[in-house]
Amino acid sequence: MNDSLDAFSIPGHVQPDIGAGGLACLHLRGQGAKATVYLHGAHITSFQPEGAEPVLWMSEHSQFADGLPIRGGIPICWPWFGPHPCDPALPAHGIARLRAWTPLEASVLQDGRCRIRLGFKPEGDDCKAVPHGLRLEYTLTVGQTLSVALDTVNDGNAPVAFEDALHTYFALDDARGAQVLGLENASYLDKLDGMAVKVQDGPIGFAGETDRVYLHPDGETRILDGDRHIGIAQRGANNTVVWNPWTAKSKAMPDFGDQEWQRMCCVEAVNCLRERRLLLPGNRHRTEMSLRLLAAK
Repeated sequence: MNDSLDAFSIPGHVQPDIGAGGLACLHLRGQGAKATVYLHGAHITSFQPEGAEPVLWMSEHSQFADGLPIRGGIPICWPWFGPHPCDPALPAHGIARLRAWTPLEASVLQDGRCRIRLGFKPEGDDCKAVPHGLRLEYTLTVGQTLSVALDTVNDGNAPVAFEDALHTYFALDDARGAQVLGLENASYLDKLDGMAVKVQDGPIGFAGETDRVYLHPDGETRILDGDRHIGIAQRGANNTVVWNPWTAKSKAMPDFGDQEWQRMCCVEAVNCLRERRLLLPGNRHRTEMSLRLLAAK
């Protein structure tokens, strides 16, 4: 075990480990729940309240390796979302999910929740792709609610535009019977229809490939999956992306099983496209998301 990682061990709450692919991770246990985060990409791969099934979905085909993204859980997209706007040779969704992060702090709060803080600063060739002066801090708080906060910090001397996303994959019993509530009457960009602007009519259901960027979401979003209800709250994000690849796209992804689309959907806190953020020198922007299981109504 890496001695520097051992320094963040808290018995009963934070356990350093070597996970899949030989990548370092931290197992976290807070009041009423547990979670795992990999230093590779600051990637949360599990969140499970006591007595419940895992809330996050992970692909059985995920590649845990340096330089490759982990498929499932909560990837961090930064400082661009989707393909790079100018250079298609750069990795999709940016570099933050492909690099090792540094643990900064671990603690247990008075109410029994567990908190870990990680940091990332681009180095070497990454500095050519990332606007000068940008770095990241990521705070995870584990209890019956999983709360995550991504801070983009501008240490440079010029304003910088960036995109970010907490690209969260939720585990479903069957996507075909699931619904996403809370975005009724919201406008969205339909990425499968040339970015046409549409208005959501009723709850979101899944009957085919879905890839939508909802504009200015208001209030909590909920996933209804049989008897299980998941509450999703976000702050500092001007978009909510809802995604399911369905059959054809699933077969085209090497780290995604052909039928795995049936067991997941993404509901993501995002700042992208026309809603990307402009960050002044010396400032920071925080994108937040919290997840919790709700009592069925």
